[in-house]
Amino acid sequence: KLSVLARIKKDYGFKETRSALDAVAAKLDSTLIEGKWDAEAAKGLKATVFTIGKDNYTQADLAAYIGSHQSRRKEEPLVVILNGLYSQFVEESLLAYEEGKLPQKYPEYKALLKEYRDGILLFDLTDDKVWSKAVKDTSGLKVFHEKNRDKFMWGKRLDAEIYYCQKDSIVEPLKATLAKKAKKGKPTKEEILKEFNANSQLNLRVEQDQYEENEEEILKNVKWEKGLYGPFKDGENQVLIVVNSVLEPTPKTLKEARGLVTADYQNFLEKEWIAELRGKYKYTANRDLLKQIK
Repeated sequence: KLSVLARIKKDYGFKETRSALDAVAAKLDSTLIEGKWDAEAAKGLKATVFTIGKDNYTQADLAAYIGSHQSRRKEEPLVVILNGLYSQFVEESLLAYEEGKLPQKYPEYKALLKEYRDGILLFDLTDDKVWSKAVKDTSGLKVFHEKNRDKFMWGKRLDAEIYYCQKDSIVEPLKATLAKKAKKGKPTKEEILKEFNANSQLNLRVEQDQYEENEEEILKNVKWEKGLYGPFKDGENQVLIVVNSVLEPTPKTLKEARGLVTADYQNFLEKEWIAELRGKYKYTANRDLLKQIK
């Protein structure tokens, strides 16, 4: 690091005025040891302490730096604390100056920096006009969903109950109970669980949902018709399936399809935004250069 700082000093003609630094030192007191020194104590001091290139760093700049970077310390001579903060201020100033000159010294870096800044600008604009807008614009999302309901559809589904029997001994009694249920609508699923899990909650497990084709492997064993099916082997379980009804394709609600709707709404907003920009600004494209990039 020392060699880098020395090179920067040499490249840009670093000069310092010790008498200006001594004048700041004269304004320090014991509050600096406590980390409570007020930069206002150096008010009125405006002389240049050091220069880097054509930039001047004044006593006021140094006083402000000391005020914002001080901290409580053990008993140390004020001159030691000042020299430490001054060296730190000089180092940071040199590195910042060098960074500011990099685009001039290195054209490739300048081009990369411009590309980086343009990328951030494009990201922020796209986020404002497309991504965040699609999430925050709930009314617009709702209208978009209503206009495009046919794009977000459930496939044909089975409304079914899947009964997983851990004990083989309950399969036939359960099948008889489910057959009664199919005729009379009684007992309910909850009543069945209460009956067959009386001595153990592990005897019987039930899943009930509306399943699309190929959503559950076990459902490949049943016809797409209302009825009672099984038993089928599934690992350690025997499985009975009750198909309550077959549901024809229907549009998904916004809640059910929010992720898909939001993604499509973002695409819609982006196309609208691009169309607006093309209508507002003239542009040309170098097709030959684009082909080379590809």
